[in-house]
Amino acid sequence: VVYSIHFCAIHTLLSHVAPETDSKFVASYADLDARETFLVTDHDDAIERVREAFTDAGFGVPTEFSPSENIREHTGDELQSIRVIGIGTPHAGKIVVELTRGDAAPLFPCTVVVQQVSQDRQRVYHLCLPSVLEQVGFVPEDDSDAWAEAATLAGNGVGEAFKTSTRAMSP
Repeated sequence: VVYSIHFCAIHTLLSHVAPETDSKFVASYADLDARETFLVTDHDDAIERVREAFTDAGFGVPTEFSPSENIREHTGDELQSIRVIGIGTPHAGKIVVELTRGDAAPLFPCTVVVQQVSQDRQRVYHLCLPSVLEQVGFVPEDDSDAWAEAATLAGNGVGEAFKTSTRAMSP
């Protein structure tokens, strides 16, 4: 699979930032090209770093919201801060929409999540939307070259963004 090539390199680059020994996320979702890292900084700084890294890698940020703020507003319950940043590359999105005849649109945009683990530790994670769509059978078999192009466009950008967002945090 195209995605596994860059995943191993990215995971190796990120693992020294702030290793999390009990995380099973990447292993559990390896078939979805899962990426995860931990940043040693406050939540707002992590959000800015991640947003900037994805923008610099060529992604647009069409949506952004905080489930924890929404829950607090409606229930009064306090949760650790979570920010969902919607990311997208228009060319890859166009390919996905065309190949799925619009059926993948409810899953747009791709997202990267910044979740506060503690005051100065933030979990950043992402699942590759093309990989998710493959798992649920949205990929037409006769369009594998176009699908691989969309996955490569998105995957390479995500890899670059993860490298960039953690580069300044490295010792």
